[in-house]
Amino acid sequence: MKDLQRRYIALDQCGIRADGEEGEGRTYTITGTPILYNRMTVLYENADYVIQEIIDPGAAREALGVAEQVLLWNHDSAKPMAARKNNTLTVREDDNGVHIDADVSGSVWGRDGHEAIRSNLVNAMSFAFFCNRDGYTVERTERDKKEVITRKIHKFSRIVDFAPVTYPAYKDTEISARGADDILTEIEKGKREETHKKIEALLTEFREEE
Repeated sequence: MKDLQRRYIALDQCGIRADGEEGEGRTYTITGTPILYNRMTVLYENADYVIQEIIDPGAAREALGVAEQVLLWNHDSAKPMAARKNNTLTVREDDNGVHIDADVSGSVWGRDGHEAIRSNLVNAMSFAFFCNRDGYTVERTERDKKEVITRKIHKFSRIVDFAPVTYPAYKDTEISARGADDILTEIEKGKREETHKKIEALLTEFREEE
């Protein structure tokens, strides 16, 4: 999966908060936890499949070693709020996930976004990332007569940005649905390959008996 993906976390999990000192020269700060480890999240579900995802502790460590991440308003690249490159965005990882602290005083979108969060108009966070094929594994089980497909992310190849977001819906978003479709396509391909191998084995056995 080389396409950009996003994951959304609602207020009760991400802990997004807006703080700052009152008065002239006021500072505007935003804190939160946009990446949570060991939390199972359903990406997609229908009558036949449940596609879910979980992120291993430490999965972001290598990607965060490259300080390219920015804080964007609603993932809009035209509305930057803070950035690691100018030290207005700091990132901290622990066993629970990835936490951010941002000084958003220097941008219009930062100050407006700060007020929206403080007023509880916006109460969710998201992050955008890339994950190469060697960065995750997929397991298949069965539950309630449905095939349960679980993707375990062990390592992100890149983490591009974090964002306060207006709509925290996870499985209903277009980009999350595309991620689920990619997993489903991979599983179906695996099934076809397994079937072809069985057919080849049977043909080989048949030829040897002739």
